[in-house]
Amino acid sequence: MPPEGNLGERLEAFCDWLARNTGCTGIFVADQDGLPVLEKNTGDELVAASSLMARFLDLVHSRHPAVSDTGLALELRTGERIHFLQDRSASGRVCLGFVVAAPVAGPMLELAQQGLAGALAGGGEAGNPTPAEDR
Repeated sequence: MPPEGNLGERLEAFCDWLARNTGCTGIFVADQDGLPVLEKNTGDELVAASSLMARFLDLVHSRHPAVSDTGLALELRTGERIHFLQDRSASGRVCLGFVVAAPVAGPMLELAQQGLAGALAGGGEAGNPTPAEDR
């Protein structure tokens, strides 16, 4: 059953689900200006970088339409990887960032994208895109 409640509660439930399923050590959701909506263990620099990454994705996608405009991954100096996913809601662009020890596979990234969209929309499968996928 998808969580109900305000946006903050839905995003919290979604981030808890994502952490359980990816083992991420840090996670955030930022608005289109790179300001945190929710942040756990990532630091201000990564949150602020999300707006730059979103603009970079838009630029690359506008020149090379075959390139996805929904996400990218970068290696951090720590050897970890940060995945950035974005979604456009009625209130603007929102970016999700999560730090993991190893790259996350495509199917899980698709579930994360769906979960983020659901949490923002306030319906669907927000916070728990596929219960059978929980580890």
